[in-house]
Amino acid sequence: MVRKSARWILAILIALTFAGILSLFALPRMRTLLESKLESAVYSLQERLYEQTGLRLGYSYASVVLPYRISFYGVEVFRETRSESAILRRKLLAASEIRLRLDPWAAIFGTPAELLKHAEIGDLDIDLQFPDDQDTLKKITTLFSSDTPGALPRLVIDITGMSASLTQADLRRYSASLSSFQLSTLSGAPEAIIPTALLFIADPAFGENELFIQATMFELRSEADLSRLSASAEVAARLGEIQLASQA
Repeated sequence: MVRKSARWILAILIALTFAGILSLFALPRMRTLLESKLESAVYSLQERLYEQTGLRLGYSYASVVLPYRISFYGVEVFRETRSESAILRRKLLAASEIRLRLDPWAAIFGTPAELLKHAEIGDLDIDLQFPDDQDTLKKITTLFSSDTPGALPRLVIDITGMSASLTQADLRRYSASLSSFQLSTLSGAPEAIIPTALLFIADPAFGENELFIQATMFELRSEADLSRLSASAEVAARLGEIQLASQA
């Protein structure tokens, strides 16, 4: 009985020693390798984005938490205009933080589509101006679309605090505010849930009034090939002080 206990103690000591050696030597080297590959991947994305859309991608700093979490802070996508005396930047997209949870097994044995499992985005702000940004949006869609049809990657995207605005040349302006937004493809088809969405529309035809639309418990589901959509929500609308609709 004493010998059996001694074997267990010895096995535990060997395991702890191995873990200590791993933490001292292997993990720092793994972190360095991962940070190097991350820097290379981000640089490649920055180059592709600029070459195909004319937009630049920047961030304040990034952090890596082994073995599977990467965070970017102060992320911005912007258009840069240079003159002889100044450099002007107009942000199209900004996020305070983007956290990515990766599958380490997919990095070794899987495919690139299986690598990303969960993305969290904080304080997402989108500011577009049409027609200036209309062609840019088409180019971005082309940049990130897949040339080979197939199953959607299985992942979840959570956005906390989202605002968006669109200004058109005819002075019409659309702005939206979302408390949170979740997109999931774990079932094999996209499903989106928005607890509360506020939409404001300013149009010269409305005079000084704004059209206000509030949607709660908004749910959107689609087939995997996007051939059929279904949506449900509780909607209320108001133009100025006039109540237009309240429907579930």
